[in-house]
Order: sequence, then structure tokens, then C-alpha cells
Amino acid sequence: TEYDRLDASLQRQMWLAFLVIGGLLASFLILNLRSLQRANRLLADRSLRLEQANRELSLAARTSAVGAVASHLVHGLRNPLAALQQAVAEGGDSREAAPSAQRMRRMIDEVVRVLRDEQGLDGFEIPADELMAEAERRGRSHAPADRRLRWERAAADGPLLDNRTANLTLLVLENLATNATQALTDGGRIRFSAQPVGNQWQFEVEDDGPGIPPDSRDRLFTPLSSSKPGGSGLGLALSRQLARHLGGDLCLLQSDPGRTRFQLTVPFREGGAS
Repeated sequence: TEYDRLDASLQRQMWLAFLVIGGLLASFLILNLRSLQRANRLLADRSLRLEQANRELSLAARTSAVGAVASHLVHGLRNPLAALQQAVAEGGDSREAAPSAQRMRRMIDEVVRVLRDEQGLDGFEIPADELMAEAERRGRSHAPADRRLRWERAAADGPLLDNRTANLTLLVLENLATNATQALTDGGRIRFSAQPVGNQWQFEVEDDGPGIPPDSRDRLFTPLSSSKPGGSGLGLALSRQLARHLGGDLCLLQSDPGRTRFQLTVPFREGGAS
């Protein structure tokens, strides 16, 4: 009888302990579940805000690129527009004005294509050597007709560049080549080179012209600051803006009498095709 009473008492104590411990565990789990739910809601809210901020940053970056490309177009149209205006003012026939008009039309078409690629409508990849060949072709078209210039290219093997990166890179290389043609005399040399270093392409544009005046180098990439007669000072500033939009940079490596070198760095996608 005593054992039965002890067994009954132990059973009651066991059930009481089970209920108390179970209640405590259930309360602990409920509290932690509520904390986890609050953390999940907070994380979801922050993720939503972060996604919205990323979209706004992407839109701002895309708008910045569009603005820089449009500014590049305006800057590039100055010379052919001035030539066209002069031809008309001097009473020349349409054959004299046609080259300037064709050049402006070509620049507008090229910029429209770049802006279309900025919207992500088309996608393709090109090698660095082909990109420099196109920059050389455009540089030749900007060179004064009375100057016979020598052009050279050298490109190492490396990953292909996607069309968006290539388009903006080409605008920068074209501007550097155009500046070089304006600085050279008859028989001058312009050299393009490119090599992959780390996760970036390093492009260099070199000429054997007279160099940049020392007092102009500190403000070389400052807008509205130019050492060239009639220059707007926008070309290099816009070119650096385009380079930095791509995650790269544009800098002057060397400028001495007989040698001027600019370096453009642009990143390429990891695992890109070669």
C-alpha cells in the first residue's frame, strides 16, 4: 500500500514536472518564434528598401552615362558644325558641306546605337583588337586631310568586352585619338595598345607630339579648361566620366616632348570568353 501511494505521488510529480517544463519550453519557443518573425519582417523590409535603393542607383548610373554620351555628342559636333557653317557662309556648293554633314549624321547614328545598347536591347561581345581598330578608323576620319599620320596597334589576348562596355570605351579611345591627331604634325605617330591586367583591360593611347604644357596637366580633366585654341575643355572630362561610370579610370601616364601617353582602364566580367 505504501509503495502504491509512493508510485501515485511520483506519477503526479512527474506529470506536474512534465507540464511545467513543457509549458516553459512552449513559452520559450513562442517567444523565440515571435522574435524570429519580427527579424524576418525587418529583414524583408530592409531587403525591399535595399532593392529599391539599388534600382535608384542603377537608374542614376544609367542616367549619368546617358548624359555623358549626349555631352560627348555635343562636344563632337562642334568641329563639323563649325566647318559646315563656314562652308555655307562662304557660299560654297553642297559638295563642300557634304563631308561635315555626313560626319555629323554618322556621329548621331553612333550615339543613338550606344544609347540603345545602354537600355540592354542587344547584347554581343568583341575583342579588344577589333575595338582599337574601330577607334583607329574613327581617329583617321577626324584627322586633318593635309597630315599623313602613322597608326599602330598592339593587343594581347584576353577576355572579350561586352557591347555596353565596348561602346563607352570606344568613345573614350576615339576622343583620345582625335586629340592626338590635332596635336601631331605631318608624319606623326599614334599607337594603341591593350592588355588584360587582373580583372581589367588596360588601354593606352600614345603619340609622339609636343606633349601637354606642364601648367595644364593639373587641370587636364577639369571641364571648361583647355590649352588648345578654341577648345572647350570638355573632351577629357567627359572621357574620364565615362571611364568611371564603367568602374574604371582615365589618367595621363606621361607627357614629354615627343611622347604623350594616356591610360584607360575598364573592368571585364569574370569568366568572360577569350
